[in-house]
Amino acid sequence: ASISSNLCALVAFVSDSSLSCSTRPGPAGSAADLVVTVSGQTSEPSDRTRLYLTSPPQISGVETGPAVTPQQLSIAGGDVTIVGSYFGVRDNSPIVSVGASFCSPSRWVSDSVIACAVLPGLGLGLDVAVDLPNGQ
Repeated sequence: ASISSNLCALVAFVSDSSLSCSTRPGPAGSAADLVVTVSGQTSEPSDRTRLYLTSPPQISGVETGPAVTPQQLSIAGGDVTIVGSYFGVRDNSPIVSVGASFCSPSRWVSDSVIACAVLPGLGLGLDVAVDLPNGQ
């Protein structure tokens, strides 16, 4: 099996209609065709076998409003902007967590920006994570 022209390093046959394939990452946001060859017969690429490649979200910074300090935000809560990359080319309902709590609501702005509201009383120095549950 191959994805675009990259041969799969590891192929596992799951059933007579399913397989698992691992290959090196491609450029995020690009499309790739899945082609499978079994006993000399090669599948034809189609819309049903087209894959859209993504990289995991990467956070480069968290910004508060110009008049809000991190200390004020940790006490009162408020809006933050998460800056990074690979947040998707469309709104995919991102889930943002700050420590053990979730930002609610979170709003996709662009592939490099997500806005969210932080709950009051969370504290300082917490890890921020972005999850894209709809795969994008």
